[in-house]
Parts: sequence; C-alpha cells; structure tokens
Amino acid sequence: MLVWRSLGSRGCVQLQNDWRLEAVANACRNLLTASLEGCKFEQTTIHFIISRNPRLAQLNISGLKTAGNRTCRLISKSCLLLESLNVSWCSGMDARGVKKIIEECKNLRELRACEVTRFNEPGPMQAIFKSNKLEVLHLGACESIDDAAIAIMVEGVDPEVDPFTNKPKAPPRKLVDLDLSRCSNLTDQALRSLAGNVPNLEALQLGGCVSLTDSGLTTLLPTLGKLTHLDLEECSELTDTTLLALARGPAAKKLEHVQCSYCENMGDQGMTEIIRKCPGLRNLEMDNSDSPNDLYGGLEANFGITARVSDQVLGEAAHAVRHRLSPPNSPPVPGSCSPRVALRLVVYDCAGITWPGVRDILARNADSTPSTFKPELIQLKCFYGWQQTVDEHMKRVLRGDRDSANRLESKWAEHMMLSEDTTLGRRRRRRQALWDDGDQFIGRRRGRSGCVIC
Repeated sequence: MLVWRSLGSRGCVQLQNDWRLEAVANACRNLLTASLEGCKFEQTTIHFIISRNPRLAQLNISGLKTAGNRTCRLISKSCLLLESLNVSWCSGMDARGVKKIIEECKNLRELRACEVTRFNEPGPMQAIFKSNKLEVLHLGACESIDDAAIAIMVEGVDPEVDPFTNKPKAPPRKLVDLDLSRCSNLTDQALRSLAGNVPNLEALQLGGCVSLTDSGLTTLLPTLGKLTHLDLEECSELTDTTLLALARGPAAKKLEHVQCSYCENMGDQGMTEIIRKCPGLRNLEMDNSDSPNDLYGGLEANFGITARVSDQVLGEAAHAVRHRLSPPNSPPVPGSCSPRVALRLVVYDCAGITWPGVRDILARNADSTPSTFKPELIQLKCFYGWQQTVDEHMKRVLRGDRDSANRLESKWAEHMMLSEDTTLGRRRRRRQALWDDGDQFIGRRRGRSGCVIC
C-alpha cells in the first residue's frame, strides 16, 4: 500500500466530484502537507481528506468556495499538530471559524486569511492576542479590519495601562511577517498601536491603505529594528518624510526591499536617502511615483511642474553600488569574479527619468576599467520602449561580453539622439507656427481663406 506524506493538487481543476474517495482513503492517511488550492472539491471530499490525516502540519485550501466554518471546526478537532494554514479567499467562511483553529491548534505559527470577513469582531483578534504564537499573519484585503481590531490584536481587550508610560501592558508580539495590504479602513492609529509591540517584524505590507500618512509611519518605523521588506504601494498620502524616517531608522542596515509605487508625493530626496543609508538594499520599486500631470511630456518645462523622481536617483544608485561593496584596500581585478545583479530599480512611468540617465546606468554596468570595475550590477525596469535594449545589454554584461554591451549602448544612444533631433525639429516647426514675425504670440496659424478679418 502506498503511503503519501505530501499531497499537492494545487490548480488541478479536473479533480472534481468524481475523484474516488476510496483511493484517497487508501493512499492519503499519513499526510504532513496538503495543498488543495484551486481544486473544485465538494465539501465532503475536503472534510474526508482532513479527518483522515490528523498529522497534517501544513494545509492550503485557499480559494475553495466550498470550505466554510464547518471546515474550520473540523480542522480544529482533527489537525491539532497544524503549523501552517492558508484559507485566503475562502468566501464560505469568516473569522469566527478561523478563531476556532487559532484556539485549538497550539502549534499554529503561520496563518494566511486574506479577504476573510468579520475580523472586526473582538473574538478572532482576541484569540490571536492570547495565542501570541503566530509569526506569519496575512490579512490582506480584509476590509472589515479597522484600528480597533489591530489594537485588540496587539494589546488585548481592556488591557492594563502602565501608570508611568500611560501605555497598555502587553507582552511583545512574535510576528515576523505581517500583511495588512488593502485593509482600507486602517488609519495612523493602527500603526501607533503596532509601534513598540512588534519588535521582531521583518516584513510589513501596507499597500493600498490609502488613509495612512507620515504621522503614523514615523511613529512605527523607529520601533522596527529588524525590518527588511516594506510595501507602501498606493499609499498616496505619504511623502519623503516617511522615506527619511526609514533611512535614518534602526533597520536601515538590514533593509532589502522597498515598494513605493504610485506614491505620488515621494521623490528624489527620500529615494536618494534610502539608497545612501541602506547598504543592503536589493530592490527599490518607485514606478508611477509622479503626479498625474507629470506624465504629459513637456509640462515640467512649460508650466514649472517638477517630476518627483528623476535621473538623480539613478546617479545616486550607480555611486552607491560602486562604493558600498568595495574592498577596503585594493580594487578587484576584472574577471576575478562573475558579475551579478546587486540592485534592482523599477522606474517606469516616471516622467523625470530620461534616456541619458538610463544610459549612465548601462555604461556603469559595462565599465571594465581596473579602477572602477565592479561585478555588482544595477538592473532596470524602465519605459516599455527602452526595456528590450536594457535587457539585452544586461544579458551581454552578465555573460562577460562587455565590448558587445558597450557597442549596443553606443548604438542605442545614437538612435535616441537622432529621434530626439527629429522630435526637436517638429517642435521648432510647430513653435514657428505659433509666433508671428514681430515675436508676438498669435496662436496656431491656420490656412487662409478668401475672407480675412483685419
């Protein structure tokens, strides 16, 4: 008889109601891990698998519409050794069912319950507080979560208040990875509740929490000394103040990933400070970080609008990568080690990023002179029309063909200058049509008809 330890049927939509339960009973009685994500099992089949595998440590039933609160109750009774559970997007259940699992499964360390409802009720969050064993907690898109729910999660219900600090007394949470993205009801008060209560946090996702401001982030970030990943995508109220607090905070040396796409009030000041002060930075995403008006070419020059992210960020990145990993005494010898990507920058749809700035990065990546050679490269994701050339250049550098990469960069520069000259010529002709001989603005000239009004 076959004895299976792991069942991975994720995405197997062909496994539906006719899947033989007898085969499951014979082969799947000692499972340690099971992933049923994307399958179309009836609730009976799901319950059959769960009830006959009491040693399950990892269970993924995300997206199963037939899984409900009855499923949660069965898990809480049958899988007491459970360590990791994913019930995200299970529309048939709510937080009351998840609460039973948290209370009964004492080994649970990882819970993913994105888009599950009724987390605004005190019961589920109080269960998380009392357990205090969760290290990974993903509650993305749980729109029911509000500031009060976060306060209960980290402080409990009616906590005792320290008379000296006037703060609730509660042991620090063990959370390492917290996802609250797209929890649209959260405000700065939720971040103030987290401040000082999650000292072990390494990854924090707040993307889509549009009500957050600098006030909340500048309170929380100084208390996160182990932070490596921060997602602030679409938090449009945030400014460079948040980035400066991050760069000057206790986690600056550990920071690896920053996502601030669509943060239209962030710009060169904050981005360059992050690059300067965070030597371990590996990924910085700042696409679409200009205001909507900045996306129309030429408005910056004509109307004084300043693009918030510009080539200055690229120049700072080139300088930082060149120096942050340099050996203390002598420069490395070309060919002594293989090139690798040290920093990835996402800068598409940033009106202030120009092709000369991108070209500087390409030239820096392919530079092979002994005094400046570095095997660490910068990978760019930029405008769609430039990306194919940028990617091909990176391929040539990674395989060590720097001469070929330099030729490609030179040809691209010639093409861009020619295109720019052509565009400039059209602009000059248009400008001449807008001004008369006496340098008086008269608007666009039109073809004259037989009748002229003087």
